[in-house]
Amino acid sequence: MRVKLRAVGAVVLLLGILAMPMVTGTTPASAAAPPAPTLTAPLSGSIVTANPTFVWNASAGADRYRIKMATEPTLSSGLFLDTVTFNTKYTPITDLPQTTIYWAVSAINQFNESSAFSANSNIVKQAPSGPVNLAPNDGANFDFPAPTILSWAPLAGARYYDVEIDDDPSFTPPLVASAQTFASNYTLA
Repeated sequence: MRVKLRAVGAVVLLLGILAMPMVTGTTPASAAAPPAPTLTAPLSGSIVTANPTFVWNASAGADRYRIKMATEPTLSSGLFLDTVTFNTKYTPITDLPQTTIYWAVSAINQFNESSAFSANSNIVKQAPSGPVNLAPNDGANFDFPAPTILSWAPLAGARYYDVEIDDDPSFTPPLVASAQTFASNYTLA
């Protein structure tokens, strides 16, 4: 073995030739693509009014998953979501469109090999039917503008509520009052 030292500024470099056996072989071969995941929830054909959590079984050898959603069963046209997650569930952060939504998932391994997509599933997203009135009772008479508290059961997925008050049951304009609120109650004053 020969060693040569050379000073470069304040750093000392060590150069040398070592007699070492040569290691031969190949780089690790990639594993086979993982099997396609099985979708577990929501059940195909489910009707939902809020964004559900989409769930599938873990796929052996997968380290991440690709989920696609579209308004067409082919998942190629009408595609509005195509994302990768490291989890076996996904909850969309933006509101899903109110229509039939088709979805499928593929598994991806550490070598970036993908399974085929799972069999498609679908849900139907509908608008919520409306909040359930808690007080005052429907059809109750009260003096307006005396303070009256209107309250209702919170509705899953609601971002805000439109409150309309009228003396005509058909709510034909002009309305007596209208407002928007983020709470599940509103005080008429």
